[in-house]
Amino acid sequence: MILSAGEFTGVPLAAVLDQAGLGPRAAHVRAEGWDEGVPASASPGTKPFFYDKGLPLEKALHPDTILAWAMNGELLEHLHGAPVRLVVPGWSGNWSVKWIR
Repeated sequence: MILSAGEFTGVPLAAVLDQAGLGPRAAHVRAEGWDEGVPASASPGTKPFFYDKGLPLEKALHPDTILAWAMNGELLEHLHGAPVRLVVPGWSGNWSVKWIR
């Protein structure tokens, strides 16, 4: 088991979504990162695409789900998703999309 104990600083994703406005039929929030590629299991000829996740609205609006710009009191480093990354506590790390675009 892998565990992380970093303390992130940011803004709740819910606050950003409130400012942006959600449609009445919204069910998920798409989080897309700047990292682009093709999985090894993809069919030959598959074009590169950006890494993304469709976060269910209930989790996206949870107050602990944040857009973070700092970890452990210091601005994020590129390796950790700078300038901004999604942090989804309690879910596996692949939901915490780095390099949000």
